[in-house]
Amino acid sequence: MKKYCSLLFLFFTFVYGNAEQSGATDWFKNGVGYEIFFRSFYDSNGDGIGDIKGLIEKLDYLNDGVPGGNDLDIDFIWLTPIFQSGSFHGYDVIDYYTINPRYGTMEDFDTLIVEADKRGIRIILDLVLNHCSHKHPYFLEAAGDKTSSKRDWFLFSETNKTWMTWKKTSWGKIAENDYFWGTFGLPDWNAENPDTKAYLFDIARFWLAKGIGGFRLDAIKHLIEEEDNGKEKTINTAGTLSWLRDFSKMVKDINPEAVLIGEIWDSIESIAEYVNPEGANIDAAFNFGLRGTLFNIFGFGAKMYSKKVEYSQNALLSNDSSVVFSGNHDMQRLASEITTVDDLKAVAKMLFITPGIPFIYYGDEIRSLHSMGTSGDMLYRNAMAWSNAKNAGFTTAEKAKVLLSTEWEKRNVQNELSNKNSVLHTYIEMIQLRKSIPGFNNARWIEYSSTKDVASFFIETKTELYYCTLNISDKNQNVTIQESEIPVKDGVKRSMYEEFYPKHKENKWQKINGIKKIRVKSHELIILKLQ
Repeated sequence: MKKYCSLLFLFFTFVYGNAEQSGATDWFKNGVGYEIFFRSFYDSNGDGIGDIKGLIEKLDYLNDGVPGGNDLDIDFIWLTPIFQSGSFHGYDVIDYYTINPRYGTMEDFDTLIVEADKRGIRIILDLVLNHCSHKHPYFLEAAGDKTSSKRDWFLFSETNKTWMTWKKTSWGKIAENDYFWGTFGLPDWNAENPDTKAYLFDIARFWLAKGIGGFRLDAIKHLIEEEDNGKEKTINTAGTLSWLRDFSKMVKDINPEAVLIGEIWDSIESIAEYVNPEGANIDAAFNFGLRGTLFNIFGFGAKMYSKKVEYSQNALLSNDSSVVFSGNHDMQRLASEITTVDDLKAVAKMLFITPGIPFIYYGDEIRSLHSMGTSGDMLYRNAMAWSNAKNAGFTTAEKAKVLLSTEWEKRNVQNELSNKNSVLHTYIEMIQLRKSIPGFNNARWIEYSSTKDVASFFIETKTELYYCTLNISDKNQNVTIQESEIPVKDGVKRSMYEEFYPKHKENKWQKINGIKKIRVKSHELIILKLQ
């Protein structure tokens, strides 16, 4: 396998080696993403579990390849792990080179890449570099034989050391005086071992050769542990940053267009170290702090959200290294906390007028709720509701092997598409609006006069300046713009405006004479383009 991957590496280096690095990842930096918890999206063969062919059947819902219309116009899809594993979630990988047979075959995956490409969609795979399954053959060998060459591929100890994660030990006992380190209860790779590092690099080479768009790096802040004078550091270590810098270089040498997105559930200052070229040099990371503020925006208020956006962009080198997102497979669903249609529309509007790389968690756009009769992660990893047919149109099986969401009979794609005032249509409209502003993902947010109920700010792209106001309350509000307080753009004070959103039939440029008063209806977004 290593010899095969080395040949692939030489091929891709030849093809891409002289490509321009600048702008190579524009497809990502200017796009919109969508996360799919794979087994829960769509079942094509009636076995009750989502699969690759099912995703292919539903690609047109995400992007039919034609601008406009009723598709979401998604540019890239993050798939949770599709490799052979021992669990429903897939984060305990047994074989990184094999598709989970419940999801399909490698031929199915190759077809997915081709069909997605036809529609302008790239596939981003979830790559688990920190740990593997207890059933991975290398761990079984290492755990069963202390003289095995694979012993150094993992972290073993004769004592239950004091290393801790989440205030508890993460050393798993194999036998008396034999422990393995496992941050999540699964064996961590010893990524610093040269042979382990080469193995993990070869996995990435293999999938890059398949034509994927890049990787989401799971739990990557835990990759390398360090110990100094008996004191341990298990997250965000210098070793992790250095290792990832090498990994990023390898990926970009193979394909400059490939992207790396980190799951760094930490402060924005810690995230900055990963997206910094002098740090880990990955392309982007999920902005968990900003998502938390968005999720609680009706409690925290619009002004706090605005301040949080500014704080984040000041900590990062560029906004297009910040992934702004509605949720993910480890979080409560939006609609289970934010209960009204108008409030959900307001959150969608806020998400898509925030600079960064926007990601939707599957089902958030149709107001999916938690599942009933369960707890934990299964609450929000439920089956995508496609219609009000049996099993929410997810499967033709007698019973789905994935839990259905609450109220799926009402909250499904079919119903949402048929209602032009639905949350789904707001998502579609906001994505189209965002894409109508070139360079929006890396725009600069400038707080102006936000209150708890109303966000009031400027958006500055490379060439344009916009004033935005969003009323998140259930009452009409008044805002004003002082001509003297409009930011100077390219050395020019812009005091002319046109109503950019919502557009009016007889739109024309008008002058702001000293002060501009705006009446903002409940949950309304207004954008003025300034010149």
